[in-house]
Amino acid sequence: MKRWPIRMPDCWVIALTRDRFTAVDLDVGADVLSHVWGCNEHGYASRNTTTDCGARTRVLMHRVLMGHPAGLQVDHIDGDRLNNRLSNLRPATNRQNHSNIPGRGKSRHRGVCWDSNRQRWYAEVRRRGPGGKTERIRLGRFVCEDAAGMAWNKAALASGWFDPTFLRLNQVGDAPMRRHRDEKAGGWR
Repeated sequence: MKRWPIRMPDCWVIALTRDRFTAVDLDVGADVLSHVWGCNEHGYASRNTTTDCGARTRVLMHRVLMGHPAGLQVDHIDGDRLNNRLSNLRPATNRQNHSNIPGRGKSRHRGVCWDSNRQRWYAEVRRRGPGGKTERIRLGRFVCEDAAGMAWNKAALASGWFDPTFLRLNQVGDAPMRRHRDEKAGGWR
């Protein structure tokens, strides 16, 4: 029976809850390797601990590895929340960290979604403005998902809303086209 963590040629692999694993550098200390870690609801390696005053709190592995940078967040450069090698972690402001968020939803591109009423890809750049109000730059609707992704890339760089050194641009043209069910036509598009 294998015991965790397991030493690999270039890293330690640590088993987490939810059938997940995380990778850390070989030179990490006992403060990481001696504890039992889990995978929290946001996909980060974490563990519960008790403070000096007896309150329970959650500790995130990437913050422990980076030494809890005061007033800063920790950014995973490749976007993989379970890749906790120091070469993949960097301190970041909230704005910088949000520049490195991957796309979510039906599209493989950030800032692009499917408009089922018009049967087109819709692109817009968003940010949280002063007072928490969402500000948008609407880029229009596109027949091609990659064209919408490319439009988002250009607008995101031109907007000045994102830190260009942290900005994760859409990778266009490197994956097969996504097909969506066309409800009106009763088939696949």
